[in-house]
Amino acid sequence: MASAGPAISILTPSYNAGDYLVDAVRSALEQMRADDELLIQDAGSTDGSIERIAAEFAAYPQLKIVSEPDDGQADALNRALRRAGNPVMGWLNADDLLHPGALDAVRRAWELHPEVKVVFGSWYILAADGTLLRHKVPTTFEPMSLLWRPTVFSGAIFAKTDAVREVGGFDAGLYFVMDGDLWMRLAQLRSAVQIPETLAGFRWYTGSKTGGMDAALLREGMVYRRRYAVGLRGKALSYVAFVGDCLWFLAVPLRKASWYSNWRLRRSARTRPEPAGRG
Repeated sequence: MASAGPAISILTPSYNAGDYLVDAVRSALEQMRADDELLIQDAGSTDGSIERIAAEFAAYPQLKIVSEPDDGQADALNRALRRAGNPVMGWLNADDLLHPGALDAVRRAWELHPEVKVVFGSWYILAADGTLLRHKVPTTFEPMSLLWRPTVFSGAIFAKTDAVREVGGFDAGLYFVMDGDLWMRLAQLRSAVQIPETLAGFRWYTGSKTGGMDAALLREGMVYRRRYAVGLRGKALSYVAFVGDCLWFLAVPLRKASWYSNWRLRRSARTRPEPAGRG
């Protein structure tokens, strides 16, 4: 039986996402209540993906599609945020997945903690073909931790819609780190709870924004840290974190190697989740 917790609006920016969008939409709609909504904010896709989901999921009134020009992913998210009509919102990229049962897990958390602004959980990383690479567990949702590295995946964090609006929504001037920037502002509210459930799957591949990480991401990460670094400790941490990002960048080929992912999976003491929406 579905939880009696709050209705949820899922924001999905999209542009020429192809088959990935179908999987993402299915993973969300198949666990939605009648009062939930999946807000597709499309930038004018030309690959037929929008027409395909409109036809394939025509029986789901929760699916609400707007296709119009935008100024990038953050602007698309702000447009979807303005459309959101439910008290809780989540963000699902067009090439990612919601884990089965994620929405009910989030609702149960708000039934237990109705006062909190943010609920977050674990996620898994997938290759482009859906192969499970590894499972990720967040550390904390504290400003100093997020200054070091945004440790929560966008698909595995849900927030009160009004709280997101009150802190200013998504910074449309950012291309790579609009997620960490928003998490930092929400973290400053000191009103978050972590749940043990796995909530989402992140698809990591060369054509994705993070999978194709380049020097522009490193530069923007430093802009983000300078914005929120407070005091000598914060500024020192921001520079140390920048060095860590550079090392992370150099290690991307290693992190994508199958043997490395297999090693990480073997080391994990957690039960491997079964990714949703593959096919």
